[in-house]
Amino acid sequence: MSSILKVDQLQDSGGNAIITSDGSGNVTQNKTGITQADLWRLSTDKSADADPLTDLERADDPSGGIIGTGMSESSGVFTFPSTGIYLIQFTLQATTASDSAGMTIHISTDSGSSYDEVARVFNGGNDSRNNNASSFALIDVTDISTFRFKSKLISIAGTTVVHGTSTTNETCITFIRLGDT
Repeated sequence: MSSILKVDQLQDSGGNAIITSDGSGNVTQNKTGITQADLWRLSTDKSADADPLTDLERADDPSGGIIGTGMSESSGVFTFPSTGIYLIQFTLQATTASDSAGMTIHISTDSGSSYDEVARVFNGGNDSRNNNASSFALIDVTDISTFRFKSKLISIAGTTVVHGTSTTNETCITFIRLGDT
């Protein structure tokens, strides 16, 4: 025996509409899960400290993808497209000899008047090979008009080169909105 369930709207336990029907056969599924994902990369090599890190570009490969409107960037400072909990992952690729290279990420909740460092990575060693270091942070963006993001290159000295190119991900930052705040 089969059953038929007729509804105008399905809601989650918080009362948010998940699926809505207009009664004429048109069904709308509201987005759930990840609604923003964006990837930015350093487009050119750097051999000195930078605050903020500039020369960043959105990954623009033919196979690349973006979910939502993505981040907005001006002179190395990013704004968020919507409130929510964001996972920010970053990777630093550098060639070091006896020196090191560091990258930090910073969040401002007051429109960029002050920043808090929320994550950092260092790489380096006694060789001249490419080294990678990665880290991440979870950020609760509660107000898109006041929250800002920037990254810095620190402790760049000697023959150290932080790698960047516009054709592949070497030094890069990923922003993923995981859910509501």
